[in-house]
Amino acid sequence: MPEKERSELAVDLGRAVAEMRNHINYLLQEKITQHAPHISFEMVEILACLWKQDGVNQQQLAALTVKDKSSITHLVGKLERELLVSRIGDERDRRNKLVFLTPAGRQLRKKLYPWVLEVYEQAVAGISAEEIEASLHLVRKITENVQITV
Repeated sequence: MPEKERSELAVDLGRAVAEMRNHINYLLQEKITQHAPHISFEMVEILACLWKQDGVNQQQLAALTVKDKSSITHLVGKLERELLVSRIGDERDRRNKLVFLTPAGRQLRKKLYPWVLEVYEQAVAGISAEEIEASLHLVRKITENVQITV
C-alpha cells in the first residue's frame, strides 16, 4: 500500500479512536451523574488508577491518565476534599507526595466499578478478545512510534 494511503488511514484511525473515547467518556459521565453526582469523570480516572495500584505519586498519575501535573494536583485536591484519597510524604523522598485511597475511596470501587465494566462491555459487544488484543497491540505500536523521548 502506498505511503499516502497508509498515512490517510492513520488519520482516520486517530479520529476514530478519539471519537470512540469521546462516546465512552460521555456514557461514563452519564453513569457517574446517576451513581455519584459529586464526582467527575476525571476524578474517576484517578480513582481507577489507584484501584489498580495504590500509593503512587502525582507524576505517575499524570502519566497514567495522560494529563498534565497541574490538572492532577487540582483533581487530587478535590478527591482529598471528598475524603476519597490522602496525600502522604514518601519516606524515601519527603518532597514527593504519594496518593493513597482512603477506606471511602476503596469502598467507592464496589459501587462504581461494576457499571464502568458495563459501559465497556457495551462498547465491545460483538468483538472477540482476539480482535481487541490485536487492536490494542496496533494502538500501542502507533503510540510508541510517535512518543516523544526526553
